[in-house]
Amino acid sequence: MTLNGRNPDSKTNMKQVYNARERTVGESKTIQDFFWAHPESVKLFNTFPTVLMMDSTYNTNKYKMPLFEIVGVTSTEDSSNVGFSFIAKEKEDNFIWALETCKSLLKSKDTFPKAIVTDRDKSFMNAVPIVFPNSTALVCRYHVSKNVRAKFKAFCGAKEQNLD
Repeated sequence: MTLNGRNPDSKTNMKQVYNARERTVGESKTIQDFFWAHPESVKLFNTFPTVLMMDSTYNTNKYKMPLFEIVGVTSTEDSSNVGFSFIAKEKEDNFIWALETCKSLLKSKDTFPKAIVTDRDKSFMNAVPIVFPNSTALVCRYHVSKNVRAKFKAFCGAKEQNLD
């Protein structure tokens, strides 16, 4: 797969997308998962590997593959992209591959994120301790708040129905 093969007008080159890796399905040439990171993002990740935030977005591309985004946090609480991965499915195996690929960007094999912040996706939460056994998995405050609001609305709705 060439960067300019599908889009001749693209100005992107391999110097800009330094770390690009893919995983195929069995013997076929079909790409199952695809990961990329900018060289400056890799440098920043190696300087500040302590906290990672990860989440997926949906329906952002014509293949309908989830876009898995990995964001790092600096010591001054600035955030920066570490890498991105299009994954075939949000299954534990796909997350393990994306996390292993992210882990391979670290120069020191003794360095691990101390905390990984994510939503409550069970497959992803199961993958974190497999790849980063010494990291603490935390649930994003936004997702906790969203869940509390949903549960509270359901509870209040049930109470109102019992008043009739």
